[in-house]
Amino acid sequence: MATNVAETPRPTPAPPDPALAAEFARQGKFEAAIGSYLAVIEQGPAEDRLAVQPALARVYLDDGQAAAAVRQLTTHLLEAPADADVRPAQYLLAEALALQGDWESALSFYKTYIQAGGGAATYARLGRVEVLVRLGRSSEAELEAERLLEEELPSSVRLPLVLRMAQALEMSQPEAALVWYGRLLEESSSTATQALALWHSALIQHELGDDGPRLAAWPAVIQRYPATSTAQNIVDDPPPGATTLNPYYTGHVYFHAGRNSDARREFEASLAVNRAGGDRSLAARASYYLARLDERAGDVSGALSGYDRVLELDPSIELADDALWRKGQLLKQNGSVAEAAASYRRLVAEIPGSSLAAEARFGLALFDYDGSRFADAAGAFADAAGRAEDEERWRALLWQGKALAAAGDDEVAQAAWRVLRRETPNGYYGLRAAVLLGDALGTLTDSGLERTPEPNWAAIEAWLLATTGEDPAVSLEALLYDRRWGLGQELLALGVRRRAAGEFGLLLGDAGSQPAVLQQLARFFHSLGMADLSSRAATRLLLAVPQQAAGDAPGDLWRLAYPAPFLPVLREAADQEGAPDLLLLALVRQESFFDPLAGSTAGALGLTQVIPPTGEDIARDLAVADFETEDLYRPSVSLRFGAHYIQQQLEDFGNFYYALAAYNAGPGNAQRWRDAASGDVDRFVAEISFPETRAYVKLVAENLARYRQLYQGLDQPSLPQD
Repeated sequence: MATNVAETPRPTPAPPDPALAAEFARQGKFEAAIGSYLAVIEQGPAEDRLAVQPALARVYLDDGQAAAAVRQLTTHLLEAPADADVRPAQYLLAEALALQGDWESALSFYKTYIQAGGGAATYARLGRVEVLVRLGRSSEAELEAERLLEEELPSSVRLPLVLRMAQALEMSQPEAALVWYGRLLEESSSTATQALALWHSALIQHELGDDGPRLAAWPAVIQRYPATSTAQNIVDDPPPGATTLNPYYTGHVYFHAGRNSDARREFEASLAVNRAGGDRSLAARASYYLARLDERAGDVSGALSGYDRVLELDPSIELADDALWRKGQLLKQNGSVAEAAASYRRLVAEIPGSSLAAEARFGLALFDYDGSRFADAAGAFADAAGRAEDEERWRALLWQGKALAAAGDDEVAQAAWRVLRRETPNGYYGLRAAVLLGDALGTLTDSGLERTPEPNWAAIEAWLLATTGEDPAVSLEALLYDRRWGLGQELLALGVRRRAAGEFGLLLGDAGSQPAVLQQLARFFHSLGMADLSSRAATRLLLAVPQQAAGDAPGDLWRLAYPAPFLPVLREAADQEGAPDLLLLALVRQESFFDPLAGSTAGALGLTQVIPPTGEDIARDLAVADFETEDLYRPSVSLRFGAHYIQQQLEDFGNFYYALAAYNAGPGNAQRWRDAASGDVDRFVAEISFPETRAYVKLVAENLARYRQLYQGLDQPSLPQD
């Protein structure tokens, strides 16, 4: 790990302060936490020494030092008075022993904890299932798992349990494994899980003497789930007697796996077979992906020909609009504006219901703007605004004003922007309209952010009662009887934050749009230091009341929705890297919603959602020794790395809009969009060709505007001046 500690650590001396040690641990500063806890043990009174031993063991576990945790917990159990509650130490010791591979001892301590009535017995039983599997006692594991599934478990726990049992039983009890894979197939909505369950069920039935399911599953997985690792693992090895697939389908799998040469070979074969009289829709799809491969290879001419061929072969396929759109984008990038416009016009005329048709209309209006046909552009943007709603309408209104201003009609331009301000005062395009109207405040600077006082809950509850007529106290009574309320707290006390968050997440999910329940949950999660869940609850509360009422909500409620958690390490990271602290907060809110254990399907981890390869590059830049991927879950590491990377983009691009695009989509893409924008921020955002990145830039900007209001004392959300 980046701050690796030896098995017998002698950390930098730290004060014997349990509260400070706990704060260090929360920040992910494990060495400092260990040092402070050891100081309490060596210098503090006996009762403090005993109390911090389990907490120190938890830090050792988080730092990957299972043996040190075992020693600390064993000492605690030996020294604890006869009347002390040692159940937390028993649970943690079971976890530590399991990490060491001492399965029999782990099983014994899980059993002891359960028999003693430990509050997290459900999760101790989950631990027992894993240990029983490891010991080869699969029948006992299955019986325990069946009992657990009768309880209400978060899907993040339930589905992995079902998968674990299916895998555990696959060799020893294949018929039972089939049942578990069938359950997984029914319950999971993940395509990756469905593909795995379908294929493994087929393999088991093959081993049992029935090859029919395997012969059926091989093409089914490849055709239905081409982007999954299961499809990518089996595509090269068809079972004997399997139906020969059209090469389009195998090419599709190779395309998603990044095996470009294999994909090209298959798509070319499909095109040849189907173009000559087979399935022309498959030929058109193959042509589409061949054009995508040409784009990957930088062959613009080949890509343009391929997209044309899609429309020649079958203009009715679902990829036809994408082919026309991509063709137009390529032509525009290469300066062929008239031809790009023709492609956009065809898209609008032939596939008007496509979401890309709206993008094409907007692109055509931009062509008028770029050609200095400002009156035509203003008319086209006005037409688009009249056709659309919400984001599309607001974007068109912004650009209608820009076209009018460019034509010299400043008064009408400002009128369009004022309409935009009224319709969406705190949305991205309304905030940009304020910038264009000259109402933006200040520049992107460090805020001098300080810890905020505790929220005034009485004021929040009074506002809620006046707004909804609901009494939060009534909602609290109902929550107190919910088992997940106590179970989550027990898990959190044990330091098992991810599992605690799963239980609390069920509570939040059940709250729906009930303002009083959401208020109580926001208060409860805040008291536990779980800013991610408190922020989500407060945000949902503000969305659950009328817009005017939300605008009148106390500032403390808005600060719950837009909090500043992990403040000492966030300030430290921002200061070390020279990054604006409010921009870092706005970014974290969008990336992870303040969940330090957040992870994405793309492999991004932690508060700032850094992917491991980028993390390794940043570690080298910062001369961080012994960096490991798991370190990205530590707030102190994630915030420092995220601050370093966003500041690097700010220095390279000189503008936070460009920097955010580079953070999300990579500097190369951001550079391409900047080159096409001619120094215009709004044009830059319009040029972003990845919908996810465009949405990301807008959402972080909205977050930044709100943070500037709440923590810099502004009267309203405001973006910095350009």
